[in-house]
Amino acid sequence: MITLYYSPNTYSIAALIVLHETGLAFRLIEVDLSNQALPDGTDFHDINPKGYVPVLELEDGERITELAVILSWLADRVPLLRLAPENGTFERIRFMEALNFIATEMHKANSFLLSPRIDDATAVYYRQWLRGPYEWLDQQLSTTQWITGDSFTAADAYAYFAVRQARHLGINLGDLPAVDAFMNKIQARSSVQAVESSRAALIDADCRSFPGMPFARPVLSMPTTLLPCM
Repeated sequence: MITLYYSPNTYSIAALIVLHETGLAFRLIEVDLSNQALPDGTDFHDINPKGYVPVLELEDGERITELAVILSWLADRVPLLRLAPENGTFERIRFMEALNFIATEMHKANSFLLSPRIDDATAVYYRQWLRGPYEWLDQQLSTTQWITGDSFTAADAYAYFAVRQARHLGINLGDLPAVDAFMNKIQARSSVQAVESSRAALIDADCRSFPGMPFARPVLSMPTTLLPCM
């Protein structure tokens, strides 16, 4: 059985959504990012020296890190579900483009607003600057059912949490109708409903790791008012 190391209300949610989509058997191990510890007291750095979730541990003990890679691996595990286009196709290139754009321009970029050191004026600037990627997403979704075409893929699960987080961080997305329609549609999926009703989606989860410093021991404390985290 594969194992997902996760923390509530982080981008682990995207991996968990795709796990539910695949129907694969899995178990969850929650990571306390405030002290980088597992429930049994094990230092999470022993699992992932980067200090980030999610981590996917395979049946043979191999571990995969980096969410975009985890999502691709899960999608390829059940190819008939077409959670990712077939390798070697140009559609796969577009899928990889979407994953990388979400990872760098949404996921990582949102982390600026999670820093406990950011002042109000800088936060206002970043909220305006960070609208750009979501405007691209709105334009993309105005011509397709899902991000890469007419079929739901793992990229949509990734974008879902990015939008969810952006809204919570105060980035104004209210005038992006295609994004709104996308969120309404994806929230109707049973996989998303299963995750949102679980502990994994707790909006008040105590996630206090300091984005950008995953290697720190101990991890710097971060106010819970800056949730959700990465």
